[in-house]
Amino acid sequence: MVCRRGFGNAQLKTNAMSLIEGGGVRVGLEDNIWYNEERTKLATNRDLVIRTLQIAETLGRRPFTMKEARELLIRN
Repeated sequence: MVCRRGFGNAQLKTNAMSLIEGGGVRVGLEDNIWYNEERTKLATNRDLVIRTLQIAETLGRRPFTMKEARELLIRN
């Protein structure tokens, strides 16, 4: 599995492409403090996670459970 990470304005597009390809994503304020490309709304981690979850659900994806993530990390 591939996990992609985008910074700043690239975060939303990069995460969407990774989800489309079946990969993982990273979301958080450490990579992007703005919610929109116009940079008129500051992001919160909650906003970024909810938006990414909505994209994933639209694509028929769901986040790993804690157990699934742990097992994946141990295998790799």
